[in-house]
Amino acid sequence: MKYLIVLLSFFIAFATQATELEDAKAAAQKGDFATAKSIYEKLSAENNAKAQYNLAIMHASGDGAPANWDEALKYYKLSAENGYADAQYKMALVSFKGEGMPIDYDASVRYYEMAAKLGHIRSQLNLGSLYANGEVVAKNDEKAYLWLHKAAMQNDADAQYLLGRMYLYGDGVKEDLVSAHMWFDLSVQNSHDHPNRKARRNMSLNEAAAKMTPAQIAEASARAVTCVTNHFENCK
Repeated sequence: MKYLIVLLSFFIAFATQATELEDAKAAAQKGDFATAKSIYEKLSAENNAKAQYNLAIMHASGDGAPANWDEALKYYKLSAENGYADAQYKMALVSFKGEGMPIDYDASVRYYEMAAKLGHIRSQLNLGSLYANGEVVAKNDEKAYLWLHKAAMQNDADAQYLLGRMYLYGDGVKEDLVSAHMWFDLSVQNSHDHPNRKARRNMSLNEAAAKMTPAQIAEASARAVTCVTNHFENCK
């Protein structure tokens, strides 16, 4: 009985915080930043990670108070340590660039890994790229493929393109022209808002196709269609 009471209290508190977050969002949308900030501060004191992240954004942008990067950084870090993926991604970026702090590549990788494990696409992409490049961390082909593949499976065009290059040149994986063509094809399909990127990815697609037989190209195209149809389930 005691356990049920504790559980019920938890759900009530969670629902109350969710309502307050919506109230803060509505206030901010109306330009009432003072009210939004007040609600976020209350919830931040209750260790609500999303409120901490939103409060960090307010401090960074100067909404509701003069811009204060130190305060923004404090709340980004609190939110990140409390498991909010967007905040973890932000901390990875600022640690990598040294924004308001010394450059710390180890911390950047740690935050990327935290967010990547929660399914954050750009963190998966950046983490995979770091392991592929081997510049700030030891090159690790297995981890590079793991994280790039996870991002590609969430239909990220950049990750799909990088996977295509890995297969095209046998960089960290066994050379596989069919897989390279398939991933390039998918990345091109996802590049409709980026004409320059689309042109570059088309060049890579054509480079792969020039080395393939018509049967291999047909197989790669069919695999790309299957990937999309199956929502990237078991797509390789």
